[in-house]
Amino acid sequence: MDALKYVAGKKTGQSGIILHGDTTLLVSCPPEQPFNPETGKPNPPVDSGMQMEDILAMQKGALEALDKAQELADACDVLVEDAEAALDK
Repeated sequence: MDALKYVAGKKTGQSGIILHGDTTLLVSCPPEQPFNPETGKPNPPVDSGMQMEDILAMQKGALEALDKAQELADACDVLVEDAEAALDK
């Protein structure tokens, strides 16, 4: 399940979540191919059965990636500062 597609689909009404059973969440989002190339008709949304733990794990992974990206950006700032200092000599 692609969280970005899910959010994009909310804007068009193609995404949503409904409870299926006691704990399974049925997550709908836009399909990879919006239209069937043979018929030209729109493809239906894609449904994925998920547990809340799955969604929380996706969020945790995204936050960890964000932390790593911030660490890299901070390291690049130091690199740029050192390079600028070396060029000013």
